[in-house]
Amino acid sequence: MSGGASGDPSGLAAASAALPARGLGYWDLLYLALFSIASLVVVSVVSVGGYFGLGYFLGWELGLEQTGTKASIAIVIQALASVLVLAFMYTLITVKYELPFGRVIAWRPIEYRPFFYGTAYGAAGVLLAFTVAMASHAMSMPDQPTPFEDLLRDPSSLLLVATFGVAVAPVVEELIFRGFVFSVFERAHGRLAAVVITAGSFSLIHGPQYGWHWQILVLILYVGVIFGAVRAKTRSIVPPTIIHAAYNMTLVIGLLSAGQASNST
Repeated sequence: MSGGASGDPSGLAAASAALPARGLGYWDLLYLALFSIASLVVVSVVSVGGYFGLGYFLGWELGLEQTGTKASIAIVIQALASVLVLAFMYTLITVKYELPFGRVIAWRPIEYRPFFYGTAYGAAGVLLAFTVAMASHAMSMPDQPTPFEDLLRDPSSLLLVATFGVAVAPVVEELIFRGFVFSVFERAHGRLAAVVITAGSFSLIHGPQYGWHWQILVLILYVGVIFGAVRAKTRSIVPPTIIHAAYNMTLVIGLLSAGQASNST
């Protein structure tokens, strides 16, 4: 990449690409993993307890099995856990290392022709979703519904999950995977290793959500490689975040269209 912004088509100066001399390491990755697990457990217990407490006072008939398939509870748990994890990341980077958060996780805006390249990245996300859809039709996909599909049993749940999946999840996941995790492995092993490892961990973290069906995890691995390659090329997590959001939005539109088609038949 050229050192000047005028020669950098994505508007990202190469001078900012260098990682700090002191930065994130494997211990920090372990701290993040442990904190994420602990946050998810605590938030789940508190959220489910609050749900039953509210249901008791309002006279709802509740069963424990409902909590695993209720979209509102799942979204609340993910949102609260994400806030805690991002706060931990921010504190770790700015307090422990006294480094700028944006520089370490590569949150660098598109400076050169932002509207044009932002639109191009969005179109790339749409195209990626279509390629994944075509690949899924060519593969032998599982017949049984996944836990994720169980959350989409009614229109309100689908709308809630769709909003979170387009507006929140891409930002959070890119900050964690192509930001924090990518920085650790890029600093230790280089860009290629960072792309592969973050794609693998990105796929595995979605395992419970999709019932550990290998076909779906392979497709998510492919998507993660694309996100990581864009992150490595542009030296920023902004482009893959845009692609991620457009990708999710396209999948959501496909789910909504499929739901309307099934209701009309």
